Amino acid sequence: MCCFPAASTTCCAAVRSGRFHSAIARFHDRARRRWPRARLVHAGIPSFAAFPALHGRLGCFLDRRARDYVTAAKRAATDAGAIYAEFPADVQDRHFARDGFHAGPDGCIAWARSIRRLLETSEVPSAAPSMSVAPAR
Repeated sequence: MCCFPAASTTCCAAVRSGRFHSAIARFHDRARRRWPRARLVHAGIPSFAAFPALHGRLGCFLDRRARDYVTAAKRAATDAGAIYAEFPADVQDRHFARDGFHAGPDGCIAWARSIRRLLETSEVPSAAPSMSVAPAR
């Protein structure tokens, strides 16, 4: 399995979503060539409005701006045969590190569990017929 998140900093940069889609599509292509039997998982990011460090209007502004990038990332993942994993919708302050921006231990656990559930219920792409998900511990 190859799992990678969409870069949140791209949503803040002056990069058009079409260009972002192209960059993500190239990344998926390189990952597929490097790991042809892997299940590719494109992990989404939480809503910027949920980030404790991005209070009020800033989080809402960045969240609105990020929507086109999220759509582009989902489309690139689908086009590449990757699984797009949404970040758990019930994100809370406790899911963030002390800086209020990066994922903390609870956030990483919630994110991993959500991806695991998705993998357990998703079909294995034909490029990776022998891949399976290990049982929960």
